[in-house]
Amino acid sequence: MNEKIKSPFLNQLKNYKESNKRCLKCKKSFKPEYEYEKYCSPKCSKKMRKILSKTPEAKARRKQLYQKPENKIKRQLYQQKKESIVRNKIIDLKKKFNLDYRDYLNMVEQQNNKCAICGNEETAKFQGGVKTLSVDHNHKTKQVRGLLCFRCNLMVGFANEDVKILKSCINYLKKWQKTLEITKIIPK
Repeated sequence: MNEKIKSPFLNQLKNYKESNKRCLKCKKSFKPEYEYEKYCSPKCSKKMRKILSKTPEAKARRKQLYQKPENKIKRQLYQQKKESIVRNKIIDLKKKFNLDYRDYLNMVEQQNNKCAICGNEETAKFQGGVKTLSVDHNHKTKQVRGLLCFRCNLMVGFANEDVKILKSCINYLKKWQKTLEITKIIPK
């Protein structure tokens, strides 16, 4: 079943794999898989893109693209999306917790924008930005308890809000912390 490739493009690619090419960045010789390859590695490609993006021609091209009407529409849609995220947050707070957005902002201010459990600011990312603090509430009574970071909120949720499980978890961690301290004191 040794058939010859009939497509001139595929023949060209086959022949091209056999020839060497010079990387435009580091000037090393390499065997490209495809005809359009200009760099020996993704690292060289990334470095050249960074260099080329700073040229006056590239800056002028970016400015021109920025002023195109279709790109203005895209920017407006992006802005609307950001506004809709805030609007959805306001709706969710009211629907899920019967909490006004002003009340939520007051809680954030009272807690200095920090988690009620760990005392750290939120670090979890969502849609290109840092998430807002999660509203912690009792699932049975629906009473709001405070604001938690994403990790602490997950911890409370995975423990099913059960104090016994969390105490058991603390005892477990303390036991292993003592074991580690003992092994540091007594060399083997």
